[in-house]
Amino acid sequence: MAFNSKDFLLAIDVGTGSVREALVNFAGEIVTFHASEHDQIVPHFGWTEQRPSDWWTGVVRCIRGVSSGTVTPW
Repeated sequence: MAFNSKDFLLAIDVGTGSVREALVNFAGEIVTFHASEHDQIVPHFGWTEQRPSDWWTGVVRCIRGVSSGTVTPW
């Protein structure tokens, strides 16, 4: 699927367990969606850590998925 960048918005959500991105048209419809999970590190009970590099990797992976038209379930 070929996209004209002037016709869409890219929504990016970096959450605690995954990165999610949706390509949305100006009618508010999701054209394509992609998600990429990342690890949570639990060094002690009640602590959760994450690696910012995992966030970046997830954003890049999702951009590639969305731009290729790949859809992953949400």
